[in-house]
Amino acid sequence: MQNTRQRRLGVRAEAKAQASRAKQSQARAEAEAVRLKAEQDAARACAEHEAAQAPGKADALARAETARLRAEQEAAQARARAEAMARAEAEAARLKAEQEAARAKASNMMLRSPKQKLKRTPKRVPQPKWLASMQIKVSQVTKHFIA
Repeated sequence: MQNTRQRRLGVRAEAKAQASRAKQSQARAEAEAVRLKAEQDAARACAEHEAAQAPGKADALARAETARLRAEQEAAQARARAEAMARAEAEAARLKAEQEAARAKASNMMLRSPKQKLKRTPKRVPQPKWLASMQIKVSQVTKHFIA
């Protein structure tokens, strides 16, 4: 009983740890998205500054706009990748926790099987020889009276 209880507690602890790891990966994904947004803003500011310095201002502004759009697109793709990775990790953690719970339940059911109960019955205490010989004599006497 103690063993199954410990196993069940272990499964719960593992599920909690996996949920915690999923939250951490989600937080990392969000931090990565914030970092990419900051990089995008910096790239846009740099492109606009370069455009202001260039002699062909309209052409430079168009280049800055395309650079900004490209940076936004890359950031969106990176954000989508990070979110998909976080979702996949959370799903894997959930599936692993479900598998572990099913395995614990199955092993718990195995412990209740009749075969296991038979294995768990204590061994008979060996009888002293004199008691065994007395039982043989009694059985012989009863056979004699029955016959």
